[in-house]
Amino acid sequence: MSYNGDTTDREIILTRTLNHPVEKVWEVFAKPEHIKNWWGPNGFSIEISKMDLQPQGDWQFVMDGPDGQTWDTHFVFHKIVPLKTFSYDHLGTPKFRSIITFKSEGKKTHLHWHMIFESREVFLETVKAVGANEGLKQTVGNLENYLADHTIKTQEPEEERQIRLSRVINHPIKNVWQVWTEPDHIKNWWGPHGFTNTISKMEMNPGGEWNLTMHGPDGTNYRNESVFVEIIHHKKIVYDHLTGPKFRATVLFKDLGDKTNIDCDLFLRLAK
Repeated sequence: MSYNGDTTDREIILTRTLNHPVEKVWEVFAKPEHIKNWWGPNGFSIEISKMDLQPQGDWQFVMDGPDGQTWDTHFVFHKIVPLKTFSYDHLGTPKFRSIITFKSEGKKTHLHWHMIFESREVFLETVKAVGANEGLKQTVGNLENYLADHTIKTQEPEEERQIRLSRVINHPIKNVWQVWTEPDHIKNWWGPHGFTNTISKMEMNPGGEWNLTMHGPDGTNYRNESVFVEIIHHKKIVYDHLTGPKFRATVLFKDLGDKTNIDCDLFLRLAK
């Protein structure tokens, strides 16, 4: 297939000016520990098994959708020029090439994302079936959000504002997920010893509100307002706590048969 010549009838182009220097933008593209946190449309996540960032290098990952569906994804890098060009070919279906260019504009970066499909028919089918154009817009939106968060994190050592906890629960994942996601269950165990909860709203979807009041054993009430950022069935819950103290919590669930591993990561945000 050819990605040269006139491709105007089979391409998607998105441009965006990012409020971050090109070094920062390139960093979140070029390092797996960053790109895994923002790549893909809203509600998607990826698990990277290989990312050989050089021409003809493999990039392989599994993409998990918000409906629980997974996609094995295999790219081969076409051209890599640090701080300038990041391009790759998709080897699966549909076949396409993405060419991403970066132009430094002082403290900002002009991003040009160009997707070229192998044919007009493939382009039309992909846009109709999976909304590739909208998916690209959401991906770049997630990039912008991650850049903003990453800029905050680099202002001081991450470990000083991060709490991590891992635990194996002796119950299957369907039961653990149920008591995490249903108000009638979570109200009975949430919080320290002696606390009870009243939940007024719990919308388990990206952008959904979670409002609860925690009642302390001394009679003090603590109002909590959060917004869910990402929900992947039986795999992941991410929410932002909006009332003080402000933080983002990420909870990962791993199926161990009759047991479930839970990893909790709480990251405090700096006051602005």
